[in-house]
Amino acid sequence: MNFLKMSPWANYPLIDNNNHLMVTTSHELDICAQKLVEIKLGLCLLNLPLNHIVKIKNPHQKYKILTEFWLPSCNELSLTVIAKNSLHINIGETLCLLQLLPIQIFLPGIFSYN
Repeated sequence: MNFLKMSPWANYPLIDNNNHLMVTTSHELDICAQKLVEIKLGLCLLNLPLNHIVKIKNPHQKYKILTEFWLPSCNELSLTVIAKNSLHINIGETLCLLQLLPIQIFLPGIFSYN
């Protein structure tokens, strides 16, 4: 996965202690209860290995991530989230984990992938 910083404040994804690729906040965020919030990341995904897609995983239950996948694009990446209760997210907190998946898993009868 190759990312491009579109904004000087953006954070590149990091590898955590469990070898997951994680996206962290670059600025503080306030999320109101029961409101859709689009979190712009200031990054774009330039390319992926052939026939792959990025699955977005939620590492916690603070909010629900409605964005499920990313494909390469010159557009800014974002996450759409909704929270049951209002919450504050500090700089450097993990927003999501990324998993590179082969697109073959979406074809019927091939295999399943967690």
